[in-house]
Amino acid sequence: MILEVARREKLINSSQLSKLREAIKEGYEPEEALLTKTSVRREDLEELSFKSKVSPETKISAAFSILSYNQSILQFADDKANTLIVINSIFLASGGGLFKELKGPELIVAVLFFLVSAWAIAKCLMVVRPRSDKEIEGKTSDEFKRNNRPYKPDLIFFADIVSEPRAKYLKRFKQVTLDELMDQVTMRIYKASKIADVKYKVLNSAQKYTLIAAVLWLITMGFLVKSYLGM
Repeated sequence: MILEVARREKLINSSQLSKLREAIKEGYEPEEALLTKTSVRREDLEELSFKSKVSPETKISAAFSILSYNQSILQFADDKANTLIVINSIFLASGGGLFKELKGPELIVAVLFFLVSAWAIAKCLMVVRPRSDKEIEGKTSDEFKRNNRPYKPDLIFFADIVSEPRAKYLKRFKQVTLDELMDQVTMRIYKASKIADVKYKVLNSAQKYTLIAAVLWLITMGFLVKSYLGM
């Protein structure tokens, strides 16, 4: 098992793998063969030993669990942004008649409240809007062009799945190796994490603007009550 891991990590090639298997048949332990007959270092051997104890199936299962967790984080951000949209919409709806009732500095505060609340809604919409791979990858797309490497659709992202005929997708799915699938899942984890990073930065900004809008709304309501009471 440790020899297969070493080959998968590209520390040895197929030819070396065959020679190491012959050495094991002669009585060498796998770790001893790696140290004495290849350029693998002892610190590399310790890492290989750890990885060999984790089966590929366990790794892929863990990767999908991490991907699912990241997707739930993205959903939480969208839900929170939608809640802020509702809150700011209530603010704006409740202050519909403010411009007729207020004048002077009080009207300026009311206008500022409307602008801040509307900007908070715009920020929330920026959170929930979908993002493409090209937008998230940034320079990665340019690297593909510079290296003349065509973009290869993966087996997980819905846009990649529907971008090709069903028969072609099924064929690619049947032909994919465990290592290739692992690469695709981990890439999806990385992209989901980058999306989450962008979403939560914008969401934090939306929360700050909503808080400011709430304070301005309370002040404006105070002005409105004051005008009704004739104070």
